[in-house]
Amino acid sequence: MLIKRNTFDLFLISFTALFLELLIIRWLSTEVRIFAYFKNLPLMAAFLGFGVGCFYYDKSEQLFYRWFPRLIAFLVAIIALAPKLDITHVIFVDPRQYFLLGVGFGDHAGSSSVNPLQFAKALTVIVGIFFLVTATFAALTSKLGELLNRGSPLAGYSTNVAGSLFGIVSFSVVSYFE
Repeated sequence: MLIKRNTFDLFLISFTALFLELLIIRWLSTEVRIFAYFKNLPLMAAFLGFGVGCFYYDKSEQLFYRWFPRLIAFLVAIIALAPKLDITHVIFVDPRQYFLLGVGFGDHAGSSSVNPLQFAKALTVIVGIFFLVTATFAALTSKLGELLNRGSPLAGYSTNVAGSLFGIVSFSVVSYFE
């Protein structure tokens, strides 16, 4: 009975991790537009969180049960309240002089019209959300690491892949039906 429970928990955590990863990547880029240009940052943050979480599997009781609910609530609040927090349209570079950090059109001899406070705000938003996504996924996947270490590696990995695939398919179905 314990083996079935561990298998179900592993499947559920794997499903949740992949579903949540896709959700955060898509939702974040629509609400905080700078991530529409830097789409790989939330993906890298999630992957880093997966690795950190699995590394700290021995601390999963505290990370998963205590910190994950708080971190996911904070991340959802930040994304949902992005327009009210005025972080939907943060400016990273002067759009008249640069296009995605490359030289564009405009006067290159003059000084940049990007306010240093705007730049600092954009950098704070990018780095802060990156670390928040990393911490959220680390807290979630600490339980994944614990469950993977409990049983047979092949069975655990197979369950993990099945749960992940189900998360991807579920996200695709939810997206299709809007």
